Amino acid sequence: MQTLADDQLVLRVNRGDECAFREIVSRHAGKLSGLAWCIVRNSSDAEEIVQDAFVRAHRGLAGFRGDCALSTWLYRITTRLAFRRRRTVQRRRRHEVDPEKEPADGHNRLRPENSPDPALGPVGEVELAELKAAIDRSIRRLAPGHRQILYLRNRRRRSYQAISGQLGIGVGTVKSRLFRAREVLRRDVLDIYPGLYGPG
Repeated sequence: MQTLADDQLVLRVNRGDECAFREIVSRHAGKLSGLAWCIVRNSSDAEEIVQDAFVRAHRGLAGFRGDCALSTWLYRITTRLAFRRRRTVQRRRRHEVDPEKEPADGHNRLRPENSPDPALGPVGEVELAELKAAIDRSIRRLAPGHRQILYLRNRRRRSYQAISGQLGIGVGTVKSRLFRAREVLRRDVLDIYPGLYGPG
């Protein structure tokens, strides 16, 4: 299973092979988690986004035509979900700051759900591949210890306590190194998309 290409795994999934889908998850979850975190900056939200992305991918694989790489398709799904989650959080924060305040012109300035989705504005078809490459390069540049913790947390879904026991370091050290690794990813993404997080 490890040596099968993504398109072969897709064929197997569409024939009912759930092991093939688990291999897809194992192969891509870590990078999707890094992408989601770069956008929402919250580990719990990022993990939920990736889980949702794989649920949607599983449902949509029957219609996947292979017009792009499977990884690009998964990045696209994850990016949309991550930007949607970020907008939801931003709206909630605005309402929490001043829930009674209405726009001066009396119109609702929140984007209607059926209006064009700007989520992929800074991440178009070509730029999506650049974003993926940037994250890959960033992960390769991490110090070995930081890269290992990122791998164990994002791809292997290990708890902080499990990583601590495996590596023989404190939970606080695990969290600190994971935070620094994710900050490196975020800075590298911002080098390409300086406006990715919006004003402030």
